[in-house]
Amino acid sequence: MSLSEFFYDGRKLFMSLILTLLFIVVFFMYKQEVIPYSVYLLLFSRYFGELNPTAFLIFYYFLVSYIFSSMIIVLYDLVVIIAKNRMKK
Repeated sequence: MSLSEFFYDGRKLFMSLILTLLFIVVFFMYKQEVIPYSVYLLLFSRYFGELNPTAFLIFYYFLVSYIFSSMIIVLYDLVVIIAKNRMKK
């Protein structure tokens, strides 16, 4: 698996898009931050100072969702590889 295949895996992108939509719906319906971003915003405000807060929220939730979905899919792939190796024995 090459590095480009790892980052552009359709499963990760689709899962992170779905999670991002879920986080945004929860945020706008319940006015509750699913993943607190105020600390992140304070740390990087000089980089994202000109950015619309809603656009930043979407970007931040997508980034966190992509990292989370990558971890889940990598764990799933490891379990599948281990199961296939045990079946061969």
